[in-house]
Amino acid sequence: MNKTDDMRQESTSIEAADRDCPRAVQTAEDARAIAVKKEGEIRVANALQDSADAQSQSQAQADNAIQQKDQAQAATAQAESDMAESQAVSERAVSAAQADAAQSRLAHSKHSRTRNKRIPTRRPCARDCPSS
Repeated sequence: MNKTDDMRQESTSIEAADRDCPRAVQTAEDARAIAVKKEGEIRVANALQDSADAQSQSQAQADNAIQQKDQAQAATAQAESDMAESQAVSERAVSAAQADAAQSRLAHSKHSRTRNKRIPTRRPCARDCPSS
């Protein structure tokens, strides 16, 4: 009876293996499908992160460009203001120099007129003076 029992048990084991084999195959296929799906999700997540990083970098560059433009405009405005102030100072200096020159010419011409209009002093001459 031992031999018959052993054969029955072996037959039962084979039948059980035959029944479990399709489940094992299905489980392996399911695991593979899950792994493929997970890899796809990881690829999509990485692509989204790369896109977000690139967009963030582009925005930072645009912000930097705007800041540089604003600084350049401010520097240009300051330079124009400084130039206008320098020009005004220069014009005032020229006007002051011209006024000084005019005053100097006026003073010189008055001095020349008064020098030319001196009252001649009478000098003794040989005719007028008996003592000579």
